[in-house]
Amino acid sequence: MKNFEKWVENLTENRVDILKNIHKNSKITIRELSENIGLSLSVIDKTCFS
Repeated sequence: MKNFEKWVENLTENRVDILKNIHKNSKITIRELSENIGLSLSVIDKTCFS
C-alpha cells in the first residue's frame, strides 16, 4: 500500500479527479469526464494520453 500512496502523491489533482471518476464509472466518456470535472476535452485528452 505504501508504494501506491507514493505513486498517487506524484499525480496532479486533475489526474486524481479523472481516476476517481473512472473508478466510479468505468464506462464514462471523455465528454462526461469533462462535464464532471469541469475541464475541457483537450485538457482531459492531454492529461490522460501524454
